[in-house]
Amino acid sequence: MDVLLWATVSSVGSPGVLFLLSVVFFAIAEEMERHVTPRKRERWRKASKLILLSVMISMVLSLTLKAVVMHPRPCAPCLWPYSADCNPYCLADYSFPSGHAAVAFAAAAAAYASIGRKKYAVLFVLPALVGLSRIFLGVHTVWDVLGGAALGLVSADVAELILDYKRRGKAIKQRHRR
Repeated sequence: MDVLLWATVSSVGSPGVLFLLSVVFFAIAEEMERHVTPRKRERWRKASKLILLSVMISMVLSLTLKAVVMHPRPCAPCLWPYSADCNPYCLADYSFPSGHAAVAFAAAAAAYASIGRKKYAVLFVLPALVGLSRIFLGVHTVWDVLGGAALGLVSADVAELILDYKRRGKAIKQRHRR
């Protein structure tokens, strides 16, 4: 595959882009009142909250782990415009875990958990391609991407636990008010 194609896949899976998309999805879900049934609207709201929280958790955990582990990247960043031996896709931060993979897998896992049907496992194709693009571009190792993928899956589970706990807490408070 062409380097430009891998760079495009990588940029689609960037934490900033996926965070922005999850915020837009959340806003759309909140504005769906007039167009769908209340049951569908509530399902979309829950899904959007789960995706947004999963993405946020994976971003925070990824940046925290990078600062703790401090594993160097397998590439040299271009710190000056005329650097000879550098990778233009390489960032000047740490490598483990891959933030792109973490956020992409967190969003996909949250969407999959919201849908709850096995036939939608295809949602994990894009995150897998994002991870492969990071390896192909030479900015991460396989272990960085696998670590990011695992972190993303854990982030979605943590987000689901947080939202379930919040829902249960509201239900308990409502029962005690009666």
